[in-house]
Amino acid sequence: MTARVAIVLVAHASALAHGAREVAGQMAAGVDIEAVGGFVVDGVETLGTDVDGVRAAVEGLLARGRDVVVLGDLGSAVITAELVVDLLERGDAARVRVAHGPFVEGAVAAGVAAAGGAGLEEVAEVVRRAAEQWDSPPAEQAAQPADGATRVVLGNTTGLHARPAAVLATLVAGLDAEVLVNGAPADSIFELMKLGIAGGEEIELRVTGERADEARATVTAAIESGLGER
Repeated sequence: MTARVAIVLVAHASALAHGAREVAGQMAAGVDIEAVGGFVVDGVETLGTDVDGVRAAVEGLLARGRDVVVLGDLGSAVITAELVVDLLERGDAARVRVAHGPFVEGAVAAGVAAAGGAGLEEVAEVVRRAAEQWDSPPAEQAAQPADGATRVVLGNTTGLHARPAAVLATLVAGLDAEVLVNGAPADSIFELMKLGIAGGEEIELRVTGERADEARATVTAAIESGLGER
């Protein structure tokens, strides 16, 4: 199923825009992501942002029934995106949000949220939250339910986005056990990020193997501590 919110990535270089699109696209199946980078002068691409190119990308997605979240790599890219919104008809402009946040990380977070069915405001908010850090919520003692799963609360407020997912995947890859997080293999950064786990959310952890108890304790402690973020 195609997501109802699409994403436009605006960068000063085509390679940067398309690279971010590739990264986000791998983790956000069903989400329309357009990349607009660089500026062409007399047939030669140079660094800059293209108002007409961004407008064409946004209007094309709107015409296909998508709401649109736009991200920029630098301040002037954000200004370009905001100018495009000003140029749209009022009804179209109401379906577009320019989200302020980190470019690549925000693109991934937006893609994951959109793939999960989030609406326009929620996707834009996910991008804004990607740059924020707060104190971690109080840690909860992991329980061992009768069904064999351990339930543990993610001890950060930023969620299981790129950096924490990479920390967890790297940790699990070095353990002599099979670890599943909400049913997904925890040694895959892509599978972890597609879960869209929010900060403070309860996670179901299943660990099997000869050294399962040791691995469970190690992974539980890492998740509760926030995986390097607060």
